[in-house]
Amino acid sequence: MHHSLSPPVSIAIADDHPLMRMALAELIGKFEKYRVSIIAHNGNALIEEINKTIVPDIVVLDLNMPDMDGFETLTLIRKKFKKTRVLILTINTDYPTLLRVVTMGANGYVSKNAEPEEILTALDQVIVHGQYFPDFMSERLSAMNKSEIHKIISSITPKEFTFLKYACTGMSYKDISAKMHVGRFTVDDYRNSLYQKLKIDNRAELILFALKHKLVEVEL
Repeated sequence: MHHSLSPPVSIAIADDHPLMRMALAELIGKFEKYRVSIIAHNGNALIEEINKTIVPDIVVLDLNMPDMDGFETLTLIRKKFKKTRVLILTINTDYPTLLRVVTMGANGYVSKNAEPEEILTALDQVIVHGQYFPDFMSERLSAMNKSEIHKIISSITPKEFTFLKYACTGMSYKDISAKMHVGRFTVDDYRNSLYQKLKIDNRAELILFALKHKLVEVEL
């Protein structure tokens, strides 16, 4: 099967470093199935270009940019261009940042220190499966087989599902306890029970599990 028979996937790049933009455009341009249609230096320029020219299939988005950073840009893309998928490419690979972009609706996340092959893999995964997250986040989740996952999901109580829904909005645990009309210790119990069932130990992985298995719908 020849990829050239189908139209190339259009890519927009937003990064405030000129060398990074050029390198990315050159790298992605080498992949037959992809075509870079927009190159922008920040979120404002990106949105302007999309409004003027083409709504891209994927936006490769840096987080640290002047005027309109990646977080603001992601929020706007989710509101205005719902079908566009967003791959975050950033030096920030810490859990809080990943947690934030996942809850905001990013489709994938790649470190700027990644090998060029990983960027291609990420683009492919985002197009085919709708998401790509690094191995360090998903390896424990991927280790479970389908029957294990079904068993785990079946064991989640209604109250835990409610907690999970609120946890995926980025709401603080204090706000969740107020929303659920229960004490803070009870909320901690729901969280710890889910951590134990899913064999995880942080909120980012909890959200990734919920999104991966479509247990919650994140409102965009």
